[in-house]
Amino acid sequence: MRKKYTNVRKMWADMGYQGKELKDYVKIEHNIDIEIVKRPPCRFWVHKDTPPELLPKVEQGFKVQPRRYAEETSEEELEKIIGSDFIIKKAYEELNRFNWSEKEFIAYEQEIKRILDEQAVLAQRLDDSTEQGKKIGKEEGKIEGKIEGKIEGKIEVAKAMLANNVDVNTIVKFTGLSISEIKELQKV
Repeated sequence: MRKKYTNVRKMWADMGYQGKELKDYVKIEHNIDIEIVKRPPCRFWVHKDTPPELLPKVEQGFKVQPRRYAEETSEEELEKIIGSDFIIKKAYEELNRFNWSEKEFIAYEQEIKRILDEQAVLAQRLDDSTEQGKKIGKEEGKIEGKIEGKIEGKIEVAKAMLANNVDVNTIVKFTGLSISEIKELQKV
């Protein structure tokens, strides 16, 4: 048993195994603690003249107690216990790994590597796309800046020409601004 279940540290047994010798042997030989699961008390006090049909029913024989051996727990029951708790699920997966064959463990490691590689590829693609977006943004910004700079330069020339009382049609001819734009500058 110890070779197959190396991670077992505690076992539960029914009252048939409550001897101290067994507990000591298992602790020394396998380093496993045994806890005896006891039946709930079923003794009660009644008056000696109470009719039998009024007495509480006492179950006879073996009754499965709430604590169970790990091997008796189905996958569905484990899924219920795990629920949506990520930490418990991760702990269960780690514990379960100890019972895998070497082939299963290698397959698991390969799948983990595949997932991590896929995540790295996606992260690299995101970085590359972000960098490419930044380059495109810079180029577009440079072009917009040049256009804005040319327009501002034309406006400055037009203002200087207006200050020297140059004719509006001449300003239009040399700056490329419209008559309405020049008239707006005259108002300012």
